[in-house]
Amino acid sequence: MPPRVLILEDEPSIRRLCARALVPFRWQITQAECLADVLRMEDLSAYDLLVTDIMLEDGNGLDAAALFLRQKPSGPVIVITGSPTAGIEERARKLGVKWFLSKPFRLETFVSAAREAMSRKEKGP
Repeated sequence: MPPRVLILEDEPSIRRLCARALVPFRWQITQAECLADVLRMEDLSAYDLLVTDIMLEDGNGLDAAALFLRQKPSGPVIVITGSPTAGIEERARKLGVKWFLSKPFRLETFVSAAREAMSRKEKGP
């Protein structure tokens, strides 16, 4: 089974762009546009990578990251945000987030972070 990626982003154009950027890897991509979508999912541990925006229309993407990491402690998370602040990045790092991208980010940077996250996942912690 191919690795599974969950992309949580409320901006449709960014969500689709991120998903399309990962197509060449043949990973299974699921897109969610709000925190409520993720909270309704029964098993986040089925995903191998979470990509989440911070500022969502219905909440904070770090809540999704915390839930994902509770279910899958070694799961990699990429946080993307248009409003980077030291407090947000620090909170993300305390949760275990290793990849933090500020919008606008280069697509190559995103792909590189996703590949690195997946390669670390395959090797283990």
